[in-house]
Amino acid sequence: MGLELQVNVDLPLDASGLHLSLRGRFDRVTRGAASTVVVGDYKSAGRLPRHVEPAGILKGHRIQMPLYVLMAEKLAASWGVEGAAASAEVIGVGPEHVAGLTPDETGTGEPPGRAELPAEKFDEIRAGFMETLRVLHALAEGGRFPLREGDRCRYCPYDRACRRLHAPSVARIASAPGMRHFQLLDGKSTRARTLAEVDGARAKELP
Repeated sequence: MGLELQVNVDLPLDASGLHLSLRGRFDRVTRGAASTVVVGDYKSAGRLPRHVEPAGILKGHRIQMPLYVLMAEKLAASWGVEGAAASAEVIGVGPEHVAGLTPDETGTGEPPGRAELPAEKFDEIRAGFMETLRVLHALAEGGRFPLREGDRCRYCPYDRACRRLHAPSVARIASAPGMRHFQLLDGKSTRARTLAEVDGARAKELP
């Protein structure tokens, strides 16, 4: 359907009119089975399934591919496939992802060098992901960008100056107004997809 497509989308976050204004470029858009729209993104390195793992999506660690699904749903009519379900795929390019060299780590039988976020899989976590987006949007709108340790810390050029491991700084962030929901995000999983479910699970763990 297209390559290197420039897109602009106003993405609703709830029924009140809250929205995200997004713009970007899809590496490729194709027709999938049963008239689905598939947005593909090329990656030259790294473990591809990480980009589509539900737990990482719910926590807000990996939001690119689910955002692509939501954007594609909004754009489907302009592509002549109004109402079509949308999915996203990560496609490995370059030596690291040559077929036969990268093992299938997805557990789905997908060929090496490819990982997919299918429409039906995204639908299972859609509500939880939309809630996560609202939490992140509220933080950004309020000018609050809390510290969060993750795998990207290994590549950050400011690692030595970062205070993510400074206990007083971490404690101040945890107790700051509006931070509670952000703290709960890391407890999300496929078994606890919403903040309420995470909160309930933690309450049961208390003595």
